[in-house]
Amino acid sequence: TARRTLERQARAHERLAALGTMAGGLLHEVRSPLASIMMHLDLLRASVIDRAGGEVLDQALGSAERLSRFLVDFQIVAGLRPLRRDWVDFGDVVEAVLDGADIPEAIRVRRSYDGPFVVHADRDLLEHAVRNLMLNAIEAIGPMQGTITIGIERSDGDVVLTVSDTGVGVRVEQFDRVFDPMFTTKPTGTGLGLTIVTRVVVAHGGSIDVGNAPTGGAIFTIRWPQGEQQ
Repeated sequence: TARRTLERQARAHERLAALGTMAGGLLHEVRSPLASIMMHLDLLRASVIDRAGGEVLDQALGSAERLSRFLVDFQIVAGLRPLRRDWVDFGDVVEAVLDGADIPEAIRVRRSYDGPFVVHADRDLLEHAVRNLMLNAIEAIGPMQGTITIGIERSDGDVVLTVSDTGVGVRVEQFDRVFDPMFTTKPTGTGLGLTIVTRVVVAHGGSIDVGNAPTGGAIFTIRWPQGEQQ
């Protein structure tokens, strides 16, 4: 129901605020040492002369870079990244994400929109949110054949984005937890993907909800305020 959705969103906002406080402290403590580690690892490259040593150095740098990207995600979750708004076509953002996405051959992407759908938003954060929704859909389908459908439309002055997949869907008892920080059903998941989507949407004054299609698979719906006309 609408009331249940509002209650779920309120609880999610409270959890985001609590995680944001913790994330801010973590970023402060980790960012500077990590930058120093990456700099010194890079300086070591000139001293490594054998192939095996170079491979070990590459692995260390790769791990440090993954941690650095994880901290960028945490920065978004913490709300420490200020919004840099501009007029953005939602359809262009989706196309940019699809162009750079590593989509398995077994998965077909179906588009359902005919723009433009211009919103006043931070394009980088918007791309980050759409990319995480795409990755979530790809992981939900897994190695099987499937379809991801992306739709954009206008409704009551908002721009509405829907991303649906033909995976197993979301269990009803998980509806209240799927946007929680650190909640994941995947063995290697961080639990930050949908949390980041929620943080980006909320920062722009929008809302996000999840449901299941009658034919199976999850549907994520984002209502994005269009803002004042350009």
